[in-house]
Amino acid sequence: MITQLPTTNFTENFEPEFKQAIAFSDTVGAMNSIAYQPFIDAYKARKKHGYKVDQNYNSANDIEEEYQPYFNTLVFAQNQQHMADMKAGINDGIANRRVLANSSFWAQMGAGLFDPINLIPLPFGGASIGIVRSAFRTGAGVSLLQAGLEVSRSAIDPLQTMEEGVSNTAMAAVSGLLFGGAFSVPLNRRILAEARHNKAHIEATERAESFENLASLSNEELAAARSKPIRKQFESETTININGEVTILRQSGVGPNGPVALSPENAARLKSLTSELAVRNLDNLGKDPYAIAAGGTGPIYLSTPIRRVLSAAIPDSVKERMSRMASDSALLQNLHTMGKTLGASVYQRMVPLKGEWVKADFKLTELWGLQIGTDIKRRAGMNLTEKAVALESKFGSGQRQTYNDFLVEINRQRVFKEEPKTEVEVAARKVLDDFYDVWGQRLQETGLIGNKNKLDSDILKVDGRIADLEARLAKIESNPKFKYKKMTVASIRSQMTRATKRREGLQDSLDSIADGETNVTPANEDFFSPRYFDHATVRARREDLEKIISEWYGDNPFIYVRDKSGRIVKQRLDSNKTATDARAKATVSKILNETTEDADEFFGSGKSMHLKHRGLDIPNHLVWEFMVQNPIDTMKSYVHKTGGRYEFAKMFDGQDFDEMLEDVRLEMMEAGHSQRDINKVGRDFIHMYDRVVTSVMKTDPDRWDNKAAFVMKEAAQFNYLGSAGLSAIPDFSRIIMEHELGDVLRGLTEILSNERVRLDSKELNWAGEALEMAQGNVSIRMIDDISNNPRATTKYDMMKNAFYIANGLSPITQFAKTLDSIIRGHVIIKDSIAWKNGTISKQNKEYLLRYGISEEMALNIAAAPHQSTGNPSNPFYLPNTKDWEGGYTMPETNRKKVYGETKSYTKDGEYLPVVVRKNQILFDPDFIKDSFASKPWTKGSTPMAEDAFVTPQDYANFMLNKEILRSEGFDMGHADLTAHNLFYLTDGELTSLFGKEFNVSQIITDPAEVRGAFARSDYPDAMGLHQYIKYDKLGNVTSPPKVFVDKEKAFMAYEDFRKSIDSMTPEERLADLEQYKNVEKPIGGGIGSYVHRKFVLENLDVIKTPNDFLEFILYHELTHGKLLKTQYQGPLQVKPIQGPARPETPYALGDVTIPLREIESLENYELRIDQNAMIFLKDRQVKFDKADYILNKLAYERHSEQPKVNEETLTAFRSALSSGALNTIMMGTPADKPIIVDGVAYIPMNVAGKFGMKEDARVRGYARIESGLLGLPFQFYSYALAATNKVAGSFMQGQMKNRWGGLATAIGAGYLSVMIKTPEWAWDKMEWEDRFARSFDQSGIMALYSDLFYTSMSTSIALGGPNISGGMLNPKFPPREGPMGMLDAATGVAGAGVSITTDYAEGVGQFLNGEYGEGSKQVIRSLPFARMWFWKNQMNETTNAISRF
Repeated sequence: MITQLPTTNFTENFEPEFKQAIAFSDTVGAMNSIAYQPFIDAYKARKKHGYKVDQNYNSANDIEEEYQPYFNTLVFAQNQQHMADMKAGINDGIANRRVLANSSFWAQMGAGLFDPINLIPLPFGGASIGIVRSAFRTGAGVSLLQAGLEVSRSAIDPLQTMEEGVSNTAMAAVSGLLFGGAFSVPLNRRILAEARHNKAHIEATERAESFENLASLSNEELAAARSKPIRKQFESETTININGEVTILRQSGVGPNGPVALSPENAARLKSLTSELAVRNLDNLGKDPYAIAAGGTGPIYLSTPIRRVLSAAIPDSVKERMSRMASDSALLQNLHTMGKTLGASVYQRMVPLKGEWVKADFKLTELWGLQIGTDIKRRAGMNLTEKAVALESKFGSGQRQTYNDFLVEINRQRVFKEEPKTEVEVAARKVLDDFYDVWGQRLQETGLIGNKNKLDSDILKVDGRIADLEARLAKIESNPKFKYKKMTVASIRSQMTRATKRREGLQDSLDSIADGETNVTPANEDFFSPRYFDHATVRARREDLEKIISEWYGDNPFIYVRDKSGRIVKQRLDSNKTATDARAKATVSKILNETTEDADEFFGSGKSMHLKHRGLDIPNHLVWEFMVQNPIDTMKSYVHKTGGRYEFAKMFDGQDFDEMLEDVRLEMMEAGHSQRDINKVGRDFIHMYDRVVTSVMKTDPDRWDNKAAFVMKEAAQFNYLGSAGLSAIPDFSRIIMEHELGDVLRGLTEILSNERVRLDSKELNWAGEALEMAQGNVSIRMIDDISNNPRATTKYDMMKNAFYIANGLSPITQFAKTLDSIIRGHVIIKDSIAWKNGTISKQNKEYLLRYGISEEMALNIAAAPHQSTGNPSNPFYLPNTKDWEGGYTMPETNRKKVYGETKSYTKDGEYLPVVVRKNQILFDPDFIKDSFASKPWTKGSTPMAEDAFVTPQDYANFMLNKEILRSEGFDMGHADLTAHNLFYLTDGELTSLFGKEFNVSQIITDPAEVRGAFARSDYPDAMGLHQYIKYDKLGNVTSPPKVFVDKEKAFMAYEDFRKSIDSMTPEERLADLEQYKNVEKPIGGGIGSYVHRKFVLENLDVIKTPNDFLEFILYHELTHGKLLKTQYQGPLQVKPIQGPARPETPYALGDVTIPLREIESLENYELRIDQNAMIFLKDRQVKFDKADYILNKLAYERHSEQPKVNEETLTAFRSALSSGALNTIMMGTPADKPIIVDGVAYIPMNVAGKFGMKEDARVRGYARIESGLLGLPFQFYSYALAATNKVAGSFMQGQMKNRWGGLATAIGAGYLSVMIKTPEWAWDKMEWEDRFARSFDQSGIMALYSDLFYTSMSTSIALGGPNISGGMLNPKFPPREGPMGMLDAATGVAGAGVSITTDYAEGVGQFLNGEYGEGSKQVIRSLPFARMWFWKNQMNETTNAISRF
């Protein structure tokens, strides 16, 4: 492995020699040689050397120092001549690059005319469509072809670098646009010096291989590899030599027919060498695993809190906390390249929690449908049935209960402790109870609410923290050279004081809870139900609420508060009416004005360590009329407000944020950082915590500046975003960038052709994403809305939702996210299976690690009960994560599992929800789960215990496990278990099963053959017939023994038989039997004969089903041959009791004549055949039941021992799904935004103090300014800020799986978007340069910077300055001159809110000045909905007409 460039003289010779004249023909030759000679050389090498490996040739020893930069290519030389050819190719490549380095720019441009690749795309342009369009289309074609060429050449040309490939492709696109595809030349005038080229090549190779080595080591192995004794043996070895030996050892493990095992000595040596390389790589990284990996840092990225922390030279533990709290997986970190992951962050883990209220909503919707007797119809995330019934209620008959009324009634019954009136209401109540029960358990586990056991555990943790602080204090005090010793000691002592007080508070809480108490409901409630007040109702009836609360305070004067020492004490307040009225007024005021959390919120609010009282512990039923009554709205709010606290507590083991922040500060002190640096990091941690867990907005939203900012922002979005849906068209190109093209095409194909895949679109809903239509919050994709309200249900909120549906942004976002999630779910499972099989690529492994999926989780995902569709050899995976909840990993099977309706039935009409069919297992889990309530496992011949299964999913898992076990060839030493159901066996299977045992050559059930044989016999109406062996006069067999059975006739006959006798008494059955004694053919008539009918009647306990009867007939006919062969001899005497005498014809079997007994009638003989057949039937049923019993037993044992899909894996998968969708169909996340975007600024106290500003209570060293007005300039920058990290960053870090195809598609989609949004007359006038630049801007590839470029251009021109593009491009909108131009410049920088305000002001001003037409035009065009894409042109024409009038 090469860590530095060897000393060579290439660099000096390769520098451009400006005095040397280069002929144009040489430039052309060099350019085409660089492009195509590697392909020619590769072809010649394959023809010349093939796979002729010289076993005595050691390629590593034949690589001189000057060729060491190309070691990883040359080491694969097959023999000495092959090595010489490869070196010659490298020398030629260097010489050609030297020629280009000394060629002029225009010579290189001219040489591009002679590049054959430029001739290929010309047909894409076409002369008839004009120069501009031809240039655009040809340029796109050239760029795609060039990209393919560069990718292909990178695999065989050791001299090619990424910069060269990017440059060639980029210039191909530009030159194609300029000259119709005539040129393909490097972007830079001169190729990079060879030293830079070699260094880039070596570093890339080294990173890839060393990180693979590192990822292969466990933590224990890595620790051992870093020990001094182990490393000492490699002290004198260079990385180059170690790398060479590794390559040779790996080559020795490949034989002519594939991999061969290394000797134990070589395997051990290879392990030690790769371990040493891994350790050296880790050392080179500077031991900073949490830093952003190469390509993800630099001046193109904005400074954000998370970037500052991860890029700073601070302790790893600090960076780790920031990553665990706020990462969105958009960027690669060093630890991912090492094969490690931190898992999903708090921010990412919060998102899937939203899926829980969505699932509750789905369940309640279906129950509501049952209640009103209608099917629920959904489209694009919207409940169309709900909307239709609501409209019907408002404008029609209104006879059906609306969904909202249904939900409110269920909730009211729960609050007032009323019994549900219907089974549907019982089930709906259970949905609410289950949701809150889960949350109760979660918050107890994390200590946000508690009982005695949890408080005991918390006290132990605090004791441990105090001990740790004491140890750290002692260590620092004993070190005289410790930097910032005084400050650090003071900090530790302060933390110890707080920890001691916290312990006392916990002990007080523990003392107030009775032993064993586990109830977590609030005071005065029997069950937990979060409460949110409806502010509109409270404002309208404020005095009524104040009166109710005042009366409550008078009757309940005690509260729990913290005293000065931090302990919780019970305090009695004044209960006279004046005092309680004042308290009630203050309480209602707090309810209406509170911003950080509702005064009445209970679970997880962190307001009281007693945890059994909330701020206002009045029972819900007393304030029901003032509450948010819709339980789904309450669930949304609860998850939104409590989810962050829960996930934070879970992530950091119950530690609260203040305690974590103190740890961060202390660790930085111990590392010797200044107070200034500590304050900076503290500021960033606090702000990110507010973004992720609580709320950034701390001031009153009704304050004038916040209110003004709100109004301006709302006006701007309702006007300017009328075409937002069209702007989202390029989102689909991000899907192509993010995934392999083959996976994208598979996903599209499956969605279009497979209903099951379309149904799987709910998967992202369970992950908490693609809820824009349901929540009405798609606006935050375009707008930075820090006060987004999860309970947005007012008419205004619904109007906003309607606006974003109408402008197309909601449906396009919903569809794009759904498409991405279907593809991403498949990719994650596919990559997990590849990881399990050892075939995963480095990029795909880093992809999983970046999204928080470790190797252990990948193995869990690979075995999870996911589904698949398509060709079994190339399946398309469907996650099906609902079945992961409480499910387990399925055992391996070679058969493909096909989910859905099996369409398989027994002959009795019983549906088979799981069945083996050849190489498939058909499985209908929904049917099995629906049958759970009836406990089908307790019935049948092999019943199981009632409590064998806990959940429907549990039972479904068992049934599938059982069928997998059966398909593995489970055998009880008897015939295949499926033989018990003869209706489904073929004639061949029946013959194979019974032929040898019963001495028959063939069993036939084919209707045509069966009925033909019966017609030729004496018993044409029979259902079964045994045809004995027949011989001719010479002794030759003319007819082998056969058995014929008419399955259908037997089935129908038994059905008719049961219908006729089931309603009879035993006496009536005997009387009915008598009529069969005197039939013409009493024996062969089957169930119509006396003998057989009587026998079946006597054995109904065995012959219970048509299948049993069919089996009985088969055994009867088979027994004829078996008994005749083994039991009877003597003269034939046939003496039937009824019917005509039979001719005395012997039955022949071989050379033996086998007669009946002389004293036995034919009826008795048939009876004994029946009796013997019954012996076989019973024996077979016993064996079958015994086998099924044992199969159940073994399957249940395996079911009980099967590894579970753990909750962490499910959370990680859903987080990866939601984060991936958010990183693809983008909106700004907490990791993307600078602080100022939130309308907040932190001023250092050395500056703020001079203006009399006070230090913020939480953010040390800074004064805090907050105003909605500060965020106005960034209103529409949510998408642009996201694109900077998620597009540019992904590209620079090499994380895009389909770079060039995605980028080309993005520009094409941007072109389409601009063309649709631009009026036809304006489009026709637009120059090609503007079309391309606007397409590039609209593509989102460099969204922030291209937008800033256009803003800067407009501002410069408006202020009388130059066009910063040099006149090549025009601004998006025609600039105005004079004072109005200066106003445009100011509003352009100040943001959309200010801009729309000035638009209104300008229109009003014109109107007041008498310019009624212009003023009216300006105001009308500024109105909400005025610029909707579908009527914008008509609106402009109308307002122009008004202006003229």
